[in-house]
Amino acid sequence: MREEDKAYLAGVIDGDGCMYISKVARKDKPQGCMYVPGISVVKSSEDLIKKVSSLINGSVCVKGKQYRWYCNSKNRCASAIPIVFTHLRSKKEQAKIVLKFCLGEMGGEDAYNVCQYLNKVHDETKIDTTCRTRTETPERWAYIAGLMDTDGCFMISKRDLSRRGCINPTYVAKISFGETDSRTTSAIWESFPKGSITYKQGRQVWELVISSEIIEFIEKILPYMTAKKKNAEVLLGYCQNYAPMRKGAHLGISRETLDFREKCYQNLLVLQRRKGKKVVVNKPSLIDSESLEQANEAQARNVQGDRLSERDAMSVCNSQDTDYSSGRNP
Repeated sequence: MREEDKAYLAGVIDGDGCMYISKVARKDKPQGCMYVPGISVVKSSEDLIKKVSSLINGSVCVKGKQYRWYCNSKNRCASAIPIVFTHLRSKKEQAKIVLKFCLGEMGGEDAYNVCQYLNKVHDETKIDTTCRTRTETPERWAYIAGLMDTDGCFMISKRDLSRRGCINPTYVAKISFGETDSRTTSAIWESFPKGSITYKQGRQVWELVISSEIIEFIEKILPYMTAKKKNAEVLLGYCQNYAPMRKGAHLGISRETLDFREKCYQNLLVLQRRKGKKVVVNKPSLIDSESLEQANEAQARNVQGDRLSERDAMSVCNSQDTDYSSGRNP
């Protein structure tokens, strides 16, 4: 297995995976129960679960709209954990406990209690955003791709600013990632120290938002992505073909540009399984280049007319001053 694939799996497990020891009641056992180790990944993306299943031997089940990959035997867990252990961040401690239990180095009850505790507690260490040293390796970008496939979001926000005098809605591209454990968010920042990181007190989530340098970020992780690869491609195409606003943009943008932005916006809504309503723009969308030139020429004429008026007024004032100085009644 390639090292990049191992790192990608670690990112998926850190994002939406779980390592645990389950306690099952069994009357035929001396303690009245048995302990079973397990690793699982639950996601609505079938492609993601297929990718995980193709890399690590396990079982797959479907419940409703959720796909679940899991392995719950000592032999499978003991062989799976060493594959991803080096690249794990937030689930590394759980991996140690499960592996010790599988190898017989830790008792079932102790392993069960420790895993229960670790799965409830999250690292909330403040992320140092002043550090700008970048750690860039193919394995790290593959790990970040796994995180983005699970808890990342590629989006285009749309706002109606007609109250401010704007003819067309505005579209803003951004990427976000949120996790309760700061170690995963920190891993992205270490490789791509752009954007902003905030701690959402209500949700208890560390959120990273990238609104600039989006093209560079997507190009780094796109080769390794699976579940949200189409989302990333749509946003990448949007950013690569985004036309900056020109002078006179308050008059509107071309219909072709507006249709392109709306199409990308609607495509992302569909990929995110959200019900988006297509907005019909009734106001004129400019306004071609000739109309813009005409508007600029009219504005120039108005400015020139204002300057002529100022000159006339000054000439009148000067003539009046002359009349007063000569002692004649104006």
